[in-house]
Amino acid sequence: YIIVLVEILILLIAGKLILRIYGNDFLNAYPILIILSLSLFFDIVSSTYSNVLVANNKMWQTFLQIALPRDITTLIFGYYFTLQFDVLGLASTFLITKILCSIFTYLTYRQVMHKLDKQII
Repeated sequence: YIIVLVEILILLIAGKLILRIYGNDFLNAYPILIILSLSLFFDIVSSTYSNVLVANNKMWQTFLQIALPRDITTLIFGYYFTLQFDVLGLASTFLITKILCSIFTYLTYRQVMHKLDKQII
């Protein structure tokens, strides 16, 4: 997680400078860069727990409790936010769905680990 946090910090500090390399027109994308950078942290968190679920053969549970709600949320929020806020709305949709996905993944992880602990006892 530390590497991702360092990357986000670098993009917060030097994001405008990096975008300027591609031309002044890209400076308008700085808020989008920040939002997508923040969503990366939540993506990494959910991937960590998701790998444990896959390793425990919980693919259907992962699909029903994580992937399906995430994808439906992305479609709904993406449609409305993009209509209202254009590209910034789509970037915000990714951040919101990554946060929700992290929560769903962690709760599913806890549920699976609780059942596995009961089986061991």
